[in-house]
Amino acid sequence: MERLTERKHDGTGISKKPVVDNNIQKHGITNYGRQIITKLADYEDAEEQGLLLKLSCKVGDRVYTCFKNYYNEIRTVEAKRIELGNFSLGNVRYLVEPIGRRGSLFRYYERDFGKTVFLTREAVEQALNERMEYDGIS
Repeated sequence: MERLTERKHDGTGISKKPVVDNNIQKHGITNYGRQIITKLADYEDAEEQGLLLKLSCKVGDRVYTCFKNYYNEIRTVEAKRIELGNFSLGNVRYLVEPIGRRGSLFRYYERDFGKTVFLTREAVEQALNERMEYDGIS
């Protein structure tokens, strides 16, 4: 699929070509502008129909896990495989492997992100601190 936009350094999106005709007489949208709007409409249609899926991470990403029964135990893991299916705990399953421990795969689900799986080390540390405060452990 052809990419019609680019991302600026500040994170905003811009089109690769003009989308408005600068001719004072016309003041109309260009064919390129119509292509961008049509493509956006396609994505919005797919999202409304439940066909668009946004994953929490991609294969190869490092994420961080913590465990409910152990405080200060943080593991850095790498997403090895992402599976879609009708699993008992959700429709998206992430198979991760601890860094430095080849062959040991653990399963996490989309609903685990923000609870026991985190995208940054800072986020997992904050969650552990909050859990310890809640449990009265200092």
